[in-house]
Amino acid sequence: MRQQIGNLSNTERAISALIGLSLSVFCLRRPGSLSLRAFSGVAAASLLARAFAGHCGVKAALGDFEAALAGSAAQRETAATPK
Repeated sequence: MRQQIGNLSNTERAISALIGLSLSVFCLRRPGSLSLRAFSGVAAASLLARAFAGHCGVKAALGDFEAALAGSAAQRETAATPK
């Protein structure tokens, strides 16, 4: 059995790779403003790096935040329960 590396599923990695590749093609082939092409290139590189590494910092940060919210909700429920 293969161990998953990072916090992204294989589906999330594949979608990131596909969107990153399409943005890089858009960046290289489409004439237009330099700033739009540069932004597309940076976004493409970020998505490709995310797909390659299998880790997303934003997802990790939101996961920790959701865990903290769940913990505080459990504490409120415990405190509100009459004994």
